[in-house]
Amino acid sequence: MDKINYYLYHIPGKKIGVTRDLISRVVDQQGYSLDEVEVLEQSTDIDYISDRELELQQSYGYRVDRQKYKDLYINKIKSNTMHINATEQTSTFPCPVTKLKGRLMDNMGKTWETTHGTFEINMQTIDWIMNNVTTSQYTMERCYIYNKAFAKYFQVEDHTTAAERFPFGKDAYQSYLDTLTTRSNSNGNWRYDSSESERFQKIYLFL
Repeated sequence: MDKINYYLYHIPGKKIGVTRDLISRVVDQQGYSLDEVEVLEQSTDIDYISDRELELQQSYGYRVDRQKYKDLYINKIKSNTMHINATEQTSTFPCPVTKLKGRLMDNMGKTWETTHGTFEINMQTIDWIMNNVTTSQYTMERCYIYNKAFAKYFQVEDHTTAAERFPFGKDAYQSYLDTLTTRSNSNGNWRYDSSESERFQKIYLFL
């Protein structure tokens, strides 16, 4: 799961705040330009950034928020938990395209099952979804992606089917997955590579 960067920003003479997306929060929503904003700190530690925000608000003489950012964020996540409706062909999101990126960011790490495998929301897939999403023809309040295209781009593997096809049996396939998992944890690359499968099969043959 990707770690989220939290930005502690300052609009001189106005406020100090925290956001995960400077462009969306400060430029699009609040109407400031980037040259009117300075980033004081950034961190993936929501506890640290929440405490630091209150400290700097007090230090700069601004009104100090009554509630910490992390508490607001957690409550927002609970209220924004998204139900993704997956059919054989599509995955449908319960919001218009204009609000989709924010909803996806609020549901970072969420997974859902499709006939093409398990899909996950992370920074890579959010970019792809936003570039390929289509508004529903029935309502502007919903949008969708095609599952096959998503699975093909990210090479999502249906492990049940793959295990049955693996020439040396399910135990060998599990060993292969464990090998990829170990490698993924060391270099952060989770994409499936069919050539890796072929090389592993050859190695396993001589064990």
